[in-house]
Amino acid sequence: MKQNFKNLLDSEEFCDIQFEIDGKYLKGHRNIFAARSAYFKNILCENLKLDRMSRPLHLENITYNGFKSLMHYLYTDTIEENTNGEICCELIRVSKWFNLEGLENCCYLYIKENIAINNVIPTFVSACKKEPKIEGVQRICLKFIAKNFEKVLNQQEFKTLDTELLVKITQFYGQFL
Repeated sequence: MKQNFKNLLDSEEFCDIQFEIDGKYLKGHRNIFAARSAYFKNILCENLKLDRMSRPLHLENITYNGFKSLMHYLYTDTIEENTNGEICCELIRVSKWFNLEGLENCCYLYIKENIAINNVIPTFVSACKKEPKIEGVQRICLKFIAKNFEKVLNQQEFKTLDTELLVKITQFYGQFL
């Protein structure tokens, strides 16, 4: 069934709603959005009553790539392969906004399973610098950095970290020893 819904998402067949995010457009299926999220159900019901379905729904609290990943989750109940940590952090932040209880847990699990030397620093920065801060993702990253400190230390992203984040990492690493 997941594959059937993924195929539906990829084909845009029978799409009956359009979203505008960052000046770009994505098409979707009203019933899927309404069935998966009370937030979207309310918005779509309002727009149906007001006969605004011919115009795209403009969303401002999510990026275009974040919304594409959100759509993948809505259609398949999974996080798309190769999703980066920054997008997962964005999805965690919007999960409450869009009333998607399982999305946050799915993102945490995905980050835990896919954290690596080449993505830990961008994920950590996203969890620390953007609001609201995501302490659970910070902990996942800090534990990974502590266990792989020498390898992470050689990453270019590590060398350009600001002082606040370097202090956070070194304090945690000191506790880890």
